[in-house]
Amino acid sequence: MGAGVVTGDFDGDGATDLVVAAPSDWYFSYQRPGLAYLFRGPLSPGELRAEDAAVIWRGSEGGEQLGWSMAACDLDGDGDDELVVGAPGTAMGEELRGRVYVVDPL
Repeated sequence: MGAGVVTGDFDGDGATDLVVAAPSDWYFSYQRPGLAYLFRGPLSPGELRAEDAAVIWRGSEGGEQLGWSMAACDLDGDGDDELVVGAPGTAMGEELRGRVYVVDPL
C-alpha cells in the first residue's frame, strides 16, 4: 500500500480526499490484481489503514496491477474530480495491453 497516491475532491464536499494504490497486492487467490483505497477528507496527519478506507477498488484479474498509475481531474465538468486509474497488466487474449479506468468514485 502506498505505491501511488492522488488527491482530489471526489465527493464534492470541498474537502481533499486521498486515494492510495497497492498495485502488487493480492486479493484471495488472485496474484497482483492491485487495489486502490479511497480515504475521505478532511484527513489528519497519522497512519492510514486499509480497513479505514471509505471505498476499495480491486483489479478484475490476477496480474492486472490496478493503481500502477493514477490521476485526478474533473473530466465531466460537474465540479467533482474523477479518478483515472491505470492497470498495465490487463490481458487482452494472449497479449498484455493494459487498461485505463475512469471512476466517478462517490
